[in-house]
Amino acid sequence: MFWGDRDPERARAALSTALWRLRRAIEPPTVVRGTYLIAEAHNEVGFNPRSPYWLDVEAFESRTSAVLRLAIENITPADAAAMEVAFQLYVGPYMESFYDDWVLRRRENLHMLLIDGLTTMMRYYRWHGLLEEGLRCGNRILAIDPLREAVHRAVMQMHVESGQRPLALRQYGACRDVLSAELGIGPMVETQRLYDEIRNGPPTRPAPPMRWQAHPPTRLRAEIEQLVQSQSNG
Repeated sequence: MFWGDRDPERARAALSTALWRLRRAIEPPTVVRGTYLIAEAHNEVGFNPRSPYWLDVEAFESRTSAVLRLAIENITPADAAAMEVAFQLYVGPYMESFYDDWVLRRRENLHMLLIDGLTTMMRYYRWHGLLEEGLRCGNRILAIDPLREAVHRAVMQMHVESGQRPLALRQYGACRDVLSAELGIGPMVETQRLYDEIRNGPPTRPAPPMRWQAHPPTRLRAEIEQLVQSQSNG
């Protein structure tokens, strides 16, 4: 794959050189040979999964999946902090320049895990009245997948709850425009109804959190920020 433009002999030589450089990088003289890179008979080469390694993809998956198994009301500030650290690990599509079937499946699975994680945290933050954080999650979802109409509605609602009715109406316009441009359709009935309620309603004021929780929003935000900082430094 890497040296497909060369004849087999030259390609094998190039592979040997690349492996030599790789081994120098990950197995210097202070590391036992074979700790990370395994060279088997018949020219088979592999990575040692029992080695003491850390992989960003695995960390992202494990942290996000653990929180997604929880109900919103059972998510703790520590869980929220773990999710925020996990989100920092996702910096783009998995192996973006490769298009093998297994890569495409893996890429889509990780993409959906990110969307599900962001959606969960958007709902969590809104539950606790942390509307700025909820909007951040919602806007990141829409930056990745602008056709998610339910997220557009959630962002509209959070703008209203934060006293920003003009931003809610603008969000409806963004939703309408992207649906028209990409799919040739208009917003769903639910979205149109929400828009009409916002447009025709009285001037809005910041709304209280969706439900009362033991942690006030300001205190909860501080706890999460402190935990994120400690996990990132760790």
